[in-house]
Amino acid sequence: MSTALALGVGASGIAQLYRRMVFNVVAANRNDTTHKVIFLMDPTGQWRLAPAFDLTAASRPHGHQMTVNGRTTDITSPDLREVGRRFRVRDHVGMINAVTSTLAAWKDYAAYVQIPPDRSRDIGSTHPIGL
Repeated sequence: MSTALALGVGASGIAQLYRRMVFNVVAANRNDTTHKVIFLMDPTGQWRLAPAFDLTAASRPHGHQMTVNGRTTDITSPDLREVGRRFRVRDHVGMINAVTSTLAAWKDYAAYVQIPPDRSRDIGSTHPIGL
């Protein structure tokens, strides 16, 4: 987040980066390395956040690779809210709620795209919905 601020990606870029961070925590995507946060420069020298990529189920026993409020494991809703507050993300609590409620319907999404039920259960069991 600090790099995005330094590059001047603006409030919308910070909000999108924050939403991705929340998704990674709630969806237990622990393959959240820095090389997956890409910035693009336009011809005028303005930076913007590149589209998200490689969002996948990647639960590792050792926690996240990027920190959230100084933590890589046992990340809580207060940690997410603190980061949102610190980086002045507009409606950060609403973003947490939106991502959490969407992931709560994981089983339905998985069935829709025909993920095998046993794999869907394995992935769903890693989602810390309650935070």
